[in-house]
Amino acid sequence: MNKRKHVSKKVFNVIILFVVVFVILVVIHKTLSNGIHIQNLKIGKLGISELYLKLNNKLSLEVERIDLSSFFHQKPTKKRLEVSDLIKNIRYGIWAVSYFEKLKVKEIILDDKNKANIFFDGNKYELEFPGIKGEFSLEDDKNIKLKIINLLFKDIKVQVDGSAHYSPKARKMAFDLIVKPLIEPSAAIYLKGLTDLKTIELKINTSPMKSLAFLKPFFQRQSQKI
Repeated sequence: MNKRKHVSKKVFNVIILFVVVFVILVVIHKTLSNGIHIQNLKIGKLGISELYLKLNNKLSLEVERIDLSSFFHQKPTKKRLEVSDLIKNIRYGIWAVSYFEKLKVKEIILDDKNKANIFFDGNKYELEFPGIKGEFSLEDDKNIKLKIINLLFKDIKVQVDGSAHYSPKARKMAFDLIVKPLIEPSAAIYLKGLTDLKTIELKINTSPMKSLAFLKPFFQRQSQKI
């Protein structure tokens, strides 16, 4: 008799647990369906302003401002980033973003002078960082597939488009890119190759070029770094 009561109590506790979890999930779903607005949020050194999160078919997140400046004031780590870790982080990122139908961060504060922004509409990414503005799509099935719709390097005035596929099994990336200098619209450099990020096999072709003057800004920047 006591054994039967003990079993019944366990079953009752399990039922109560499921009911509580179900109620919590319903409340969370209802709250997200109506939308959550947070004016200011501080998580450690991360500062977030005007966050709005809403659930439709997928999550929709809009953030007015994210302050990352405190992270860039830290001393750089000497730990080497392994390719496998980088690929793993990219896959985690793709997996996380797949839950969103829209993701928009209007302003990312990197430091006092530099800002960035990010937008994802469910299919493609748009981002703008100091010196770089890009639009691309990223997929992950067996291979990681990157399609560059438009990538602009502002300082050297060069536009890049094309695609790249990375195979985690082979640990190699194949790419097919077109590089176009903005100051010489008729010029184009075609890059096709394969790399394991240590060595590279590269084939280069160009369109007919009247002058190589468009390369001058690039070499000027390189000489300034030396």
